[in-house]
Amino acid sequence: MLTLAVSLASFALAGAASSVPVSVTILILLSPSPRRGALPFLYGALAGSVIVVGLSAAGLRLFPAHAQLDQMRVPAVLCIAAGAVLTAYGVHLVRRAPQP
Repeated sequence: MLTLAVSLASFALAGAASSVPVSVTILILLSPSPRRGALPFLYGALAGSVIVVGLSAAGLRLFPAHAQLDQMRVPAVLCIAAGAVLTAYGVHLVRRAPQP
């Protein structure tokens, strides 16, 4: 259990130290009305972090304890699938954007 907590804490630290939240925070604080965007961003970031960590912990609990899984293949397939979903979503957003 301690190993799981340390693993999730390392992911949380990496997410918190990411350049994206830091950049968005700086842009919000430099905007003409920083109080209007600060609280929604804070609530969204906290809720997203709790949901991601909670779903990760719940997902890890669903794995059988004695499963004979290839330890390198399963994470690789999951990462590739997540990358494909994010890429498709990005293409969808670019196509849906209004044309000037």
